[in-house]
Amino acid sequence: MSINTEKVKEFYEALSRNDYEALIRLYHPDATYTDELFSFKGKEIHALWYAATRPAMKLEVECLAIEEVNDRVQTKWKMGYTLDVINSRIELEEIGIFVFEGEKIMEHSDEYNFREWCTQAFGIIGTLLGWSSWLRNRVRKQARKSVLIHMYSSQAGNQ
Repeated sequence: MSINTEKVKEFYEALSRNDYEALIRLYHPDATYTDELFSFKGKEIHALWYAATRPAMKLEVECLAIEEVNDRVQTKWKMGYTLDVINSRIELEEIGIFVFEGEKIMEHSDEYNFREWCTQAFGIIGTLLGWSSWLRNRVRKQARKSVLIHMYSSQAGNQ
């Protein structure tokens, strides 16, 4: 097993333990993170994981598969969490892609079905409007604002 694959396993183990400190140690200072809602760089990633590992999120993670191809490590994983703003439980399968510089995560992206996320978060309205750029942009703006509030009101931005 390569060092990159080991680091990805460490990532999912830390995430499943809600271990914010261990998560942020895995990232390069100039790393990028993207998914269907977010695009973060550097310390903003700290805020994302700080928010995600709060006890109120009731985060559950299971890594189903890890495969290394060239300079990338790709994973299939399941994530469950409570979206406390609207008290909805979200359960998704995702594809994670990691690129390393040295032994640090330099690029991290997660792919999932946004419409499925919307259905779980907003019910019938999410099903009907989950395809629309209007809803995606509205949710993206609110989610980013929520994460960055954690960055400026907590230790997340100071590490």
